[in-house]
Parts: sequence; structure tokens; C-alpha cells
Amino acid sequence: MPQLKIIVLAHPAVWTDAVKDIESVEKRIADFQESDGKSKSWLNIDDQIGTRKGIYKTEFLDGSRFMAKIVYEREIKDDYLSVEEILKKDDCLPDNKEIPTPVPTASTATLFFDLKEGICYVYNDTIAPPLETIASILFDFGLDCGLPCRDLRHFEWKEDLVTTITRIAVDEGFDPYRVRADLETVKVTAEGDFSDNEDWESIKNSIDIGKWNTIAFVKFKDGRPLIFGMSRNRKKQLSMPYIGDLSCEEMFAEIIEMRKLLEKALGCDIRQYCFPDKITPITHFFKI
Repeated sequence: MPQLKIIVLAHPAVWTDAVKDIESVEKRIADFQESDGKSKSWLNIDDQIGTRKGIYKTEFLDGSRFMAKIVYEREIKDDYLSVEEILKKDDCLPDNKEIPTPVPTASTATLFFDLKEGICYVYNDTIAPPLETIASILFDFGLDCGLPCRDLRHFEWKEDLVTTITRIAVDEGFDPYRVRADLETVKVTAEGDFSDNEDWESIKNSIDIGKWNTIAFVKFKDGRPLIFGMSRNRKKQLSMPYIGDLSCEEMFAEIIEMRKLLEKALGCDIRQYCFPDKITPITHFFKI
């Protein structure tokens, strides 16, 4: 299922202090691709197979927004077991067949940057690169473009947020789309149109919402469903199915709409949630 992760690249005060001129930042981003292989975060396809990772495509969006696609290649597994190897062990491999050479697997993700706020939204519709790999690419991207990405933080919620956001989502016109609960010896899964379903209402009211492991909501906007979900065992990512046919601008707009719901549930800006302490950037101490 397509997933979304939210990463705050730096403390808001640090980011604001470092990014005073958006046009200058955009120019540095445009220039880093043309650095003749000196860029740390741009993909070098000539690197050793099984170690390659980085940004391979970029696009500036409306306002201070920017999109980048990354790719990550996993190490080659020498113990990869192919059909041909199994057949060979039992002397069943035809003479004209060769054992294939192990190859690395690769995965990709789309990064949506809000350069004004210092937030990166990581979207993937397949197996996502590890968070550590994404953080490493973002760190290198910061070095390439002079941006403070050293102390980035992943948005992670507390369990009780599911209960709060359920109430807020319903108030905002969302309907439940999918719920899953683990009730010790019984697992409950419900999916579909829950509205005006008396049987579902009796089940829902008999189970504490705090016991749901996964919950997803849907709202139709301009004839298109906006769906998002949360899972207790994946507190650093959100589910956003059916987002793949949208343009980058439309995807960004839906991501922002979901963020607003999260912030209503949190009771604060998501940047403040990730960086709750107030600080004074060190550059302020050198001003006359």
C-alpha cells in the first residue's frame, strides 16, 4: 500500500535562519545537478552495483515547493536461491540452462520538499528505501545545497493520536474506510461503505476505538477519493492509497490536507511537534 513519511529537516528557527532567500536556494538546487559528479546526493550510476543510491530526477513546483525522485539499490545477496540452483542440487537442471547471476533489488521514492517550511514528505507506492537511507540522502542533499539537514527528525505519533484524529476526521467530513483491531484471541477487519450500516454501528460501538490497530478514512473531493490511514505498528508513516494517478501538484495538495488533520489532532504545527524546544540559532550571536 502506498505510504507517506513526514520528515522535518531542521528546527524551524534554524531553517528560517538558513533559508532567508528562497530564490537563492532554488538556484543552488538547480546547480547541484550539474556538478560533474561532485554532488554527494545525485545518483552516480557508475558506482559499484549493489551500493548505488541518490536523487535522479527533480522538478520545481508552484511556490517554494520542489520534487525529487530517489532510488536505492540493496546489496547483492550471494545466498540468493534460484529455481535453477534447486534443480541442480537434485540433478534435474537441463543441460542448456544456466544458473542466473544474483542481482540487487532496487526501490524508489518521491520526495516533496517545502523549502519555506523545511519539511520533506516521502511518498512511495512500492517497497520504500529504509529510513536510514532516506536520511542519508537528505543529509547529503543538505551538504550539496547548503541546507541544514543534519538534525532532521521523522514525524512519529503517540498511540492516543488515533482516537483524536478519528473524531477530527469525522468532523471534517471523512468516513471510515477500513479498520482492523486485534482483540487478543480475535482479529476484526472491516472495509467498505460504513455509512448508515446498522450492523456496523453496533459492532463499532461495542469496541473501544483505542483498540484499533489500523484505521483509514475516505472523503470524496471533486469526484475523487482522498484516503489516508494510520497503523499503530508503523508510527513513522501514513497510508495514502489511490494517489498514484495524480499530478505532483495534486499530490502535494492532498498531502497538505492530511497534514492539516494531523496538526488539528496534535494541537500544534508538525514542526513544533518534532522540535518542541525553543532555540536561538548560533548566527544570531554574531550579529552586531
